Amino acid sequence: MKIIRHWHSFVEIQTDIWSYLVDPFITGNPKCDVTLEEISQKQILWIFLTHWHADHIGDTVEIYHATQAWIVWEYGLRDYFSQKHNINIIAGSLGGTIQCGEATIKFFNAPHWWGIMDNALAYKCMSTWLLITIDWKTFYHAGDTSLTYDMKLLWEYHKVDVACVPIGDIYTMWIEDWAIAVWFIKPKIAFPIHFDTWDKLKVDSEKRAQLVHQNTQSEAKILQPGEFVNL
Repeated sequence: MKIIRHWHSFVEIQTDIWSYLVDPFITGNPKCDVTLEEISQKQILWIFLTHWHADHIGDTVEIYHATQAWIVWEYGLRDYFSQKHNINIIAGSLGGTIQCGEATIKFFNAPHWWGIMDNALAYKCMSTWLLITIDWKTFYHAGDTSLTYDMKLLWEYHKVDVACVPIGDIYTMWIEDWAIAVWFIKPKIAFPIHFDTWDKLKVDSEKRAQLVHQNTQSEAKILQPGEFVNL
């Protein structure tokens, strides 16, 4: 099983047969290594979303129509998908676990601004972390989040194998926060997301990796578009 980074926060979990997508932002993602057409030709089984923002929901609707993949999201956005796109999604609540074929997914609260205003309609929704388990291996996707002490629970109760955490600042955490987050979570492998997509998200990712190596026992990797780790 591979965890493939397609840039920004778009990550693909690829098994022998299926692919699971997290935050599939392709169109408008300047460094994404795959096209919408290429992704749509894969055997996409599930699409997992951390929150509503356009750089995370991305091309979800287009991929759904091309592949009929199931969409899994926090419960607050069921009405939005149903009313805006005539799509029924599988919804979960914070702390709940959903069985998604061979995968299970658990939602945690991510401190990040949220909510949708669309044609004068307001939709209340949460920003979330995702904890995805397949074949007894656990992958943590932090979405957009600040540093929070709740991350320690991931190590104490869930034992994360691979974690991706945002480091771009402005909307998410910054240098020391990234190292502390990895220290809290204690994954075997950690890689940063949500940086260098645009000029305002420029960071020294190698410096952050060094901080992780200096302060934790986790292996820090800087994944370029299309690069992956084995899980």
